[in-house]
Amino acid sequence: MNTIENRSFVDHLAWLPNNDTNYPELETLEESAVDWLVERADAANQEPVVFINAKKAADGFSPPFSDLIRRHGCTYPLDRSKPRQTPVLCLYPDARSLRMAMEVARRSSLLVIESVTLPLHGWAAATGATDITGLHVAEDLLAPEARAALNRTLFFTGNNNWTGSRERSHAKSALRAVVAAGLLDADTAAGYVLGHGRVAEHGAKNIAKIVGALSK
Repeated sequence: MNTIENRSFVDHLAWLPNNDTNYPELETLEESAVDWLVERADAANQEPVVFINAKKAADGFSPPFSDLIRRHGCTYPLDRSKPRQTPVLCLYPDARSLRMAMEVARRSSLLVIESVTLPLHGWAAATGATDITGLHVAEDLLAPEARAALNRTLFFTGNNNWTGSRERSHAKSALRAVVAAGLLDADTAAGYVLGHGRVAEHGAKNIAKIVGALSK
């Protein structure tokens, strides 16, 4: 049973983890991801959309994703007519695209295909997102001590994205012990704060820098 408090403002979330060794059944998993999203779109009587990093990136995706783009269209960060509150398939996002995709999917459904450059274990731990592969359980992706420490810094200083010296100092104090214990790394911390709807991509970058400095 999922006991994570979802603060992303998205009602239903899932992800397909990246795997450097390639899943032998990758296309089947991609089809399952599309099915997951379309089922929720149909149940809500909504039109799904695909979120990509740039308009020029709309071509070249694998058949399950390119077919969804052909049938339902896509949006991207510079698109001035992004839909709102609609199911989203977000393909290989950077931090900006993930944050914007969450805004488009607010009060709806979001499925994210993980990229090499933006690990999503922390994001899934924060949101309780379902792993399409079935390999990861969101509650197990982050130690309870690390989750509690991140929640403290989010509660006290997350609203300004750790841009001030006071906020960065508080975050260092809150996270020092779990980083020293090997329970938290920079990528996981960045993903975790991105899973909270009020943190922007520069906030994720700042918290990653803080954790990275504590790791040295």
